Amino acid sequence: MKTIRRDYMKTSSPLLSAMLILSGGAAVSATSPASAPTRLYVVEAVEDGDTVVLQVNGKSTRVQILGIDAPESAQNAKFKLDVKNTGLSEATLLELGEASSAYMQSLLAVGEQVSIQGELRAADRYGRIPAVVRNAAGKDLGDTMVLDGYAVVLDGAEQDREYVQRLGRVERIARKSNNGLWGSYAETFRLWYDRTR
Repeated sequence: MKTIRRDYMKTSSPLLSAMLILSGGAAVSATSPASAPTRLYVVEAVEDGDTVVLQVNGKSTRVQILGIDAPESAQNAKFKLDVKNTGLSEATLLELGEASSAYMQSLLAVGEQVSIQGELRAADRYGRIPAVVRNAAGKDLGDTMVLDGYAVVLDGAEQDREYVQRLGRVERIARKSNNGLWGSYAETFRLWYDRTR
């Protein structure tokens, strides 16, 4: 397995850099889930690069990081679809997923408290509740995973148009800068990325 790149984005856009720094990586609108009331929850597990399991009202709850998609690190239904749509081997796709998951684990520890912004009601088709998640350091995990090149904008994500559009701008910077998987697994990650676009 290749080494995970932990270097951070270098951007030629001073305006975007300033916006990300001043906002803690979360420039949002008044109607955004990121502007909803913040609640704290304990991390039970990092499932993969876009899903965490949190303790919510005494129950284990799968939370999908709002607006992002990451390669799968387990052979589930979505993984099988990715194998079919990319033509890549299972081993190659698992390697991508494991790298993305490891990066999320470097940002978020089991037992850590995270803040959640969004409604914890409606689940997606995989049984996950989409929400903005920030770690104890205040980093927006969706923004960080996309910015650092370990996740992409979820194709068709419509939960919060402005938030997803901002993630799209961050994704273009990550691609251009060869951050994370865009650099260390360039061809493979591009094939995975193109699978539904």
